[in-house]
Amino acid sequence: MTQQKAAIKAAYKKKRLTHKEYNKLMDEQQVIYNTIEKYKDDGYLSSEEKNKIASKQQRAANRIRKYQVNNERY
Repeated sequence: MTQQKAAIKAAYKKKRLTHKEYNKLMDEQQVIYNTIEKYKDDGYLSSEEKNKIASKQQRAANRIRKYQVNNERY
């Protein structure tokens, strides 16, 4: 997750993301972080919980890639 945040920040700094896209992606990262913390509360991550986290992270990675190449003008 921290790698995704770093990628988002780097893309924004290089002006590959708009401010709105940056905010959306960072909000999504916060949701992922909150989900992980919620699942860790009981001290055990089931395979279902791990799959849900992996799915959220994959969806976020796809959005990062999509927003970087959508050719919007900044």
